[in-house]
Amino acid sequence: MAEEMKAAEVGKSLAAAEQETVQTAVEAPAAEAAEAEAAGTTMPAAAAEQNSGVETAALTNPSKRRGRPKGRKNSKKKASASPALMSDVELLEAVEAAAKSGKPDERLAPPQEGKLAKRAAKRGRPAHKDQVAAAETAVQPLSSSQKTRERVGFCSRATTETAIEVQINLDGDGSSDIDTGIGFLNHMLTLLARHGFLDLSVQARGDLDVDCHHTIEDCGIVLGTALKDALGTKAGIHRYGNCFIPMDEALAQVCLDFSGRPYIVFDADLPIVQIGNYDSEMTEEFFRALAVASGMTLHIRVLYGKNLHHMIEAIFKAFARALSEAVTYDPRVHGVMSSKGIL
Repeated sequence: MAEEMKAAEVGKSLAAAEQETVQTAVEAPAAEAAEAEAAGTTMPAAAAEQNSGVETAALTNPSKRRGRPKGRKNSKKKASASPALMSDVELLEAVEAAAKSGKPDERLAPPQEGKLAKRAAKRGRPAHKDQVAAAETAVQPLSSSQKTRERVGFCSRATTETAIEVQINLDGDGSSDIDTGIGFLNHMLTLLARHGFLDLSVQARGDLDVDCHHTIEDCGIVLGTALKDALGTKAGIHRYGNCFIPMDEALAQVCLDFSGRPYIVFDADLPIVQIGNYDSEMTEEFFRALAVASGMTLHIRVLYGKNLHHMIEAIFKAFARALSEAVTYDPRVHGVMSSKGIL
């Protein structure tokens, strides 16, 4: 009998506890709503739905404990999910809803460009208008008319010491008409035309009764000026040239660059003697004058040799072949061969 009375008391206690749990689950949402109303705010629809779900669950299943409902935490993620993270059904529903309401759905908006991409784009822009213009000029491919135009240069120069005319065709076949009054120089310029595939005419009169100095130096000046005239803007050319030429026991090397910055390095130990009426030391003076007048960076050296004629001839032939390489059109070059856009 005592045991039955004790069991009845335990049952009453359990029933009271269950009733308290249900009452708490029902009153809690109402209390939250009252607090929100007192603060002047309204409870979001999603939260109200969740609370109603708690109330229903509490009434149907009193053993369910009060707590934050599952799914409430993820509801915001769904609202802000991008189209890439939405299922096909959700995406279709979002499109239909937006069409009916006439209001855009933020979930369907395209992603914004990242800050890193914007900064990279800013860094990639040239800083000055002249750089933009130079870059646009540099990347323009040569037209067929530019490639086929005659690259012919002409220069005439008269002083109290010399009178010289030079005409040069960079796309010739090696023909020449040379008359300088200096036999060895005539020979060297004929070799220059032949081995450089140039059509070259040089007509010179100078004060050879004094010596050959003025005539040889001025021939270099006029030839360099005609060469610069023939090259024009230097668009499409290879720009650089390099060649080793052996002449029996002698070996010469010439490297050149149509940089627009005149400079010469002449590294050749030539004996100072005369070949006919040609002074050997005038070889350096001729090429210095040519480099300055044409705007060329020029390096010449004779690695070794004994015969002076061979050494000088190797220099002229190496120069001819390096020149031919430098002025040749290169289909890979758009504009001029320079990152500055000008030479």
